[in-house]
Amino acid sequence: MDYPVPAYNYTVSISGTTLAFASVSGLDLGYDIGIYKHGLTFREGAQLIVGVQDTIRLTMTRGIFRSGQLAQMYQWISSQTPEQPVERDVTVQLCDASGQPVVIWQAAGCVPAKLSAPTLAADSNEVAIGTLELVASSLVMNFPNAN
Repeated sequence: MDYPVPAYNYTVSISGTTLAFASVSGLDLGYDIGIYKHGLTFREGAQLIVGVQDTIRLTMTRGIFRSGQLAQMYQWISSQTPEQPVERDVTVQLCDASGQPVVIWQAAGCVPAKLSAPTLAADSNEVAIGTLELVASSLVMNFPNAN
């Protein structure tokens, strides 16, 4: 029997470097859809027109460690200028129990849009989690073992 793959077994790599993230969201493909109606719409129905692709926004959260990976993300976002965005490719692999990829999302030309610090609170017992938001120019899905 075939079972759905758990969502917790995944890898993220940015320009070939594998990094640990607590969550990844925004792996969405969507388009603006226009509806064209005319005088004969009552008989022929409305016409759907596919418009421009929605902006691809990836959001990744991770704990803050002493290892310096937060510093690398800060360097990435702070080194870009409006004239020279620093693009990197991001690959997210959803893996099965044996670690083999089932679905691979490849986001090309990712530019960091926001790096958020964790909420700091003296009365909290939570782990410090930072957020990195990226905007990608394209998103492709691959299915290595699809039948």
